[in-house]
Formats: sequence, structure tokens, C-alpha cells
Amino acid sequence: MERTDSSPPLIRPRLGVSSCLLGRPVRYDGGHRRDDFLADQLGPHVDFVEVCPEVEIGLGTPRPTIDLYESDDPGRPRLRRGEVDLTETMETFAETRVAALKELELDGYALKARSPSCGLRDAKLIRLDGRVEREGKGVFARVLRSRWPDLVAFDESDLEEPAVTEARMTALFARARFRARPPGMAGLQEFHRRHKYLLLSRAPEILRELGALLGRGEDCEETHRRYETLFCFALSNVPTRGRQTDALFHMFGYVSSKLESIDKRELVDSIEDYGSGHIGLAIPARLLWHWVRHFEDPYLLEQAYFLPYPPELGLLDSISAA
Repeated sequence: MERTDSSPPLIRPRLGVSSCLLGRPVRYDGGHRRDDFLADQLGPHVDFVEVCPEVEIGLGTPRPTIDLYESDDPGRPRLRRGEVDLTETMETFAETRVAALKELELDGYALKARSPSCGLRDAKLIRLDGRVEREGKGVFARVLRSRWPDLVAFDESDLEEPAVTEARMTALFARARFRARPPGMAGLQEFHRRHKYLLLSRAPEILRELGALLGRGEDCEETHRRYETLFCFALSNVPTRGRQTDALFHMFGYVSSKLESIDKRELVDSIEDYGSGHIGLAIPARLLWHWVRHFEDPYLLEQAYFLPYPPELGLLDSISAA
């Protein structure tokens, strides 16, 4: 879909990233885990902030491996290199580094999966009884998520699922737009108006809550902070087919009276076929966008739903057969 003069601005997100995912040779074996989507497709559209916690606490490259060990403290496994316990060292570093990253106002973070420092959920965890499971959360990732729960965070394994990739990129660029919104209540209301159908397709109950929040008209720091928290939580959801269908039909209502019968039937059929799982989202979304542009509907032209991220990423096509 092509942008128009009314389309929401595409602000460059600030994305924290595990350095190895960009091809930096910082892993324990002196290698890297370059991710082509991050480095080549997303890279031209974001500003990366690279972090390698293990190198930044002074571990060399190459280096002996480190592992997570279950402890008596639930949710706080120990990080060890052989007999050397690095838990406090990594936690202290993480607290300081995360505070600095918050000052930079990151919009998201791409973490290395299965890493004892950066893994979000699947790092190797050695249980007290010696069993090994892929259920550990890396120490740096644990601090990052606890101190910044509404940050858009994902790992490269998430990018293997097209629908998840699309959802994370939508959230990443939306958060960047929120950061760059005009000041005051007027800016917040404009932002909300442009993101109504993104919210409807993710979390209609939160859309209602945000509408009530803005309806109180209290232009204060707490209102903006509460809005941001709820908005980010809503966009953390991968949209369901049912909610996408509901959003499409709501937007269809703005153009339906202007369509000829044959064109109306074609658009309704495409939305229903998507809702039934017979076709992907790209077909009804592009067809609706065609008529929005044709009739120059001012409200829908400014909706972030149609162009939530740079179209060059090609993500809508990647889930068109999902």
C-alpha cells in the first residue's frame, strides 16, 4: 500500500539489539548470529543501539561458556562460568545499562534467543536435580523486562513467524510515533484518533478504556503515562482473524454507501473470505485501501492501520496466505 499526504508519519524507531544479531563477532566462540531481517530489511528504517552484556561486563571473545543454574530463589537463577558466579555482576551491569537505555527512549529491543544473558524465555536452565530444560530467562533480559515491562521486546525466533513479526513491527513503529507525538492533550488525542483501528484489531476492550481515559480530559503526566502503558499492552497482542475482520467491517462502513453494488459485494466477500480463513489479510486490506484513497475519506486516510510500518518491509504479503 502506498502512502498519502494524510498517512501517519513514519518515525525511525530506536531499537536496542544484541550485537551478535547484526553480525558482530562477540559470541563465546568468536562468532555471530547475524539475522538478515534485522540487519538488511529493518536496518535501513531504524536506529540501532547495540548491546552485548557478556562483553560489556568484561568477558573476552572467545570465552568459556556461561550457564544458568536453578537456585533456591524462584525466578532468579544463578549465572555461572564454571565455579565463578557472575549473577551479581550481570545484574548490577543490567540495572545500570537499562537505566541508560531508558534515557535514550528506546522504542523496542531485539534480543538473542536461548542466551543465558539475553534469552527471553528459552535459555538453557540447569535444574537443581541436574535436568536441563529450555525454560530459562537470561539475566540481562530478566532485568530489562522487569524494569521496562511495556517495551516492545522480541527475539530472532519470533521473526520466524510472519504474523508475530508483523505484530512486533507494528508495535515498534507505533511506539516511535507515540514518542514523537505533538505535546499536550491535543497531541495525545490526535495520536489516538490515528490508531483507533489498530487498537480495535488488537484489543477492543483497551480501546474503550483509552477512550474513557481521554474523555476525562485530564492533561497531566499520569494520563500520558497511563495511556502509553495501555497502548503498548494492546499492541503486544498478535491480532486474531476475528478482530481483524471486525476492524475491516467497521472501516467498510465509511465507504459502503459510496460503492456500486458490484464493488460493495466484492469488498464484503473479501472480508468474509478472510474471516473464514480462505484468504489472507492482504486482499481485503488492499481492496479497502483502494476505495479509501479513491473516495479520499479523510478519517480513514490518516489511520495507521493501513501503513503501520514502512511498506518496503513487505510484511503484509508475508502473512497473506496465513
